[in-house]
Amino acid sequence: MARTGRKPGAWAGMVCGVLLGALGLVGPVQAQAQASLQKALDRFILDEGIPGGVLLVDRGGQPPVTVASGLATREPDRPMRADGRFYTASIGKMLTAVAVLQLVEEGRVKLDEPAGTYLAGLAGIERIPNGREATIRQMLDHSAGLPEYYDDRFTSDLVRGRQWGVRDLLPYLYDKPALWRPGAGYEYTNTGYVLLGAVIEAVDGGDYAASLRRRVFQRAGMTDAQVGARGDEARLVRGYVYDDDVEDDDDVEDDDDDAEATVDNSADSWCWLTGDGSVVATAADMHKFLIALFRDRKLLGPAMLEAMVTPSATEPTYGLGVELSNGRQGRIAGHSGHVQGFEGDVRFALDRNVAVIVLFNGNQDSDTDFGADIMKQQLRR
Repeated sequence: MARTGRKPGAWAGMVCGVLLGALGLVGPVQAQAQASLQKALDRFILDEGIPGGVLLVDRGGQPPVTVASGLATREPDRPMRADGRFYTASIGKMLTAVAVLQLVEEGRVKLDEPAGTYLAGLAGIERIPNGREATIRQMLDHSAGLPEYYDDRFTSDLVRGRQWGVRDLLPYLYDKPALWRPGAGYEYTNTGYVLLGAVIEAVDGGDYAASLRRRVFQRAGMTDAQVGARGDEARLVRGYVYDDDVEDDDDVEDDDDDAEATVDNSADSWCWLTGDGSVVATAADMHKFLIALFRDRKLLGPAMLEAMVTPSATEPTYGLGVELSNGRQGRIAGHSGHVQGFEGDVRFALDRNVAVIVLFNGNQDSDTDFGADIMKQQLRR
């Protein structure tokens, strides 16, 4: 999808909520960190035209700091809170990967077995190129050569209020050409994770949401996390885009401070119930997930975790459901998410036990990588 965004109006930069650690303790070091992070977040949402956001930083050994800025909803205007619940988009692929890798650890799924072994009962799978032949590993690391379901035809069919499961999405893949034979290249697509969600359902014998709840949310203590949303749940943050009339108006410049993101696009994001990105969660939930996975190893054993963060044979910046980097700051693993109305990024410095979570209810204007910049700042200290 194209990124959209302009500088917001009067609400941007509003400081709305701060949590310091589980007990809310504020010492001199934490107070300084709070002020610095608040300033960075306020400036970023103002510069990028994002209605609001939440930033959480855990430097390991210190109480985590969470700051919030801007608006969670419009009409009525509701200030952003640190415990706001965001649609996290493709960040959810990490959670799908963890559930699949747990099944591998249990001996119920094999990484290098064709997905068709587990999806024989899924109607229509035979019409999806590489859908049966690609292995579980190839779907996890995006080397399966699967076509993308998320195209213009699909987005034109989105109906507000309708929720989309695996069987609803498969027809958008029927008879599309494969990108290549499985394992021959790398192309980030959502399709593989839709099918991985179906594998979880087939092997666990329930729906994807129930498996994720049992396998990930409960084990990590993610008390505010859920799959999909209908709009009336507590503390939901709504996602906004700019009206097409504003976007298409040649008289409106990108730096117009009067332009505001006013079109609520939340329903088109909350509608997914599939493994490619359907999790609604708070920044604290995503922090608990990172800690449970990478630091405390409550979700995967050491060998499987190492396999997860090992670069794939076709793409050095992607493992099994995680985006990877390895530079001066050491090894960093996590995932980003983007859809119209929401953006986010979760990162964990594997060698330093530093976590950064950023969640926004709008789309930025520039290519600035805010999460990466915050992580670099923390690792320099």
